[in-house]
Parts: sequence; structure tokens; C-alpha cells
Amino acid sequence: MMTADDLERMNTIADKALNQVASIDELKEFNQLLTQWEQLPTINLVEGDFASMTEIKKY
Repeated sequence: MMTADDLERMNTIADKALNQVASIDELKEFNQLLTQWEQLPTINLVEGDFASMTEIKKY
């Protein structure tokens, strides 16, 4: 499960990547965090269903 600290770290690395100062290890860490984030459940407010970001990408 992704924590608030994980999300903050992901944002920090994204900022560094945009400024082209992120290291290879940070980019690998970002990829791992992004994978975790994609697995978080989301709520379809129209239908009241839960889905993961991975399932949403299929549409």
C-alpha cells in the first residue's frame, strides 16, 4: 500500500526528472512507486464501483 511519504517521494523525483537532475536510481525508484500507485483502488462515482488504475487504462 502506498503511503503519503511514498507519494511525496514520487512527486519529488518527478520534479527532479523534469529538471533533468534525477539519478538512474531515482528513476528506477519512481518507476516502482508509479507501479504501486497504479494498483491503488479508485472509485467510479457514476457506477459506485471500485477499479485499479491498471483496469481503467484498458478503456
